[in-house]
Amino acid sequence: MAGTKRQRSPSPSRLYSNKSRAKTSVEARVDPVYGQRSALPGLDADTLDGDDVDQDAVDALSYLRAVRQEAEGLPPVLCVPSEPRTTNSTNGHDRSIYENGVGDFRGYYEDGAYYAAPDIEDSDGAQDPQLAYFDSILTRFEALRQQLQKAPPPELVKKLDADHPIHLGRLDTKNSRWWRWKMRTVNPTSVQLASMDKTTVFKLLRLVLGGTLLSTGKDVDEKVSRWVWGLLGRLPDRGELTSEEVGIIRELGKKAVSVARGLREDKVEEAEAEDEEEDGEVPETDDQPVTAAEDPAELAAYKARILASISANANTSAEVPTEAEAETEREAQPLSSAKTVSLETAKAAKWNTRATINMIITVAGELYGQRDLLELREVWGE
Repeated sequence: MAGTKRQRSPSPSRLYSNKSRAKTSVEARVDPVYGQRSALPGLDADTLDGDDVDQDAVDALSYLRAVRQEAEGLPPVLCVPSEPRTTNSTNGHDRSIYENGVGDFRGYYEDGAYYAAPDIEDSDGAQDPQLAYFDSILTRFEALRQQLQKAPPPELVKKLDADHPIHLGRLDTKNSRWWRWKMRTVNPTSVQLASMDKTTVFKLLRLVLGGTLLSTGKDVDEKVSRWVWGLLGRLPDRGELTSEEVGIIRELGKKAVSVARGLREDKVEEAEAEDEEEDGEVPETDDQPVTAAEDPAELAAYKARILASISANANTSAEVPTEAEAETEREAQPLSSAKTVSLETAKAAKWNTRATINMIITVAGELYGQRDLLELREVWGE
């Protein structure tokens, strides 16, 4: 008894390890493509045999296998059969879109948000006429720029006369006066403008800014408008200009804004004068009487027409009108052709001035970054 030792009981860890060795373990299936190990090892096995397998586990795995087989039998995309569209019995219009929402494209999803579809505007009033006018200016300007950026043929450059030089030397008083006079009297040519370099173009633009070619209270001559249009078209893009050169274009735009303000002030003064005449107020005028200019040839022709109309009817007796009566009758007639042409010329000059102002501001604002000037353009209808 004394020599015998008590045998120790096995430790709990050894007991658990022995039990685990006694059980037949089922290895989890490893996906051959992605290497992912299955969370339920028995789910991928064909059969579950063994006495140590719990019956509840067998039932659960059988249910999961049935669900998997059902899912594999379903198509990847399910399409719900559309219901036949019904039409309204009264007027024959299809109103199914308001009942089931199928085919409703009045909105769309984008970037996780639902947007309402924009309203369809009528084609007649889709675009503002003034905006269309500004767009046409830019379209024509781009076409002009593409034309003037091409080098002209040398033989055409040699044919340019003395009125169409392509270089501008030192800007002294004599040269400045000569060029300003040429801008008023001679139209530029595409060959002349295309042959000018950037330095010459900016020198001429400085002449336009410094002189009276663009002056407040005066109409812009059509030839000056063509020069400004051509010089701007000869300039490169904004990225190829320095800040000083862009500043010259901005000053030209500000000059155009100043001329536009002068036109608006003149319009206001004319409207006030018309209101005073309607109210019965007599505007201040000179004390000297204004007499109509007498044209002897026109007066004689008018008297001859009267005499011819009198002699055409032999049964009608009338006295030959005196010179004073003929003059009174002539003044009652419409304006003569010379006066009509003068009024049309003045009207055309006003329109040309407004078009030149809009062109300068639009080009400077849209193409050379001076967008604050765009707000100062004329608004139609005001």
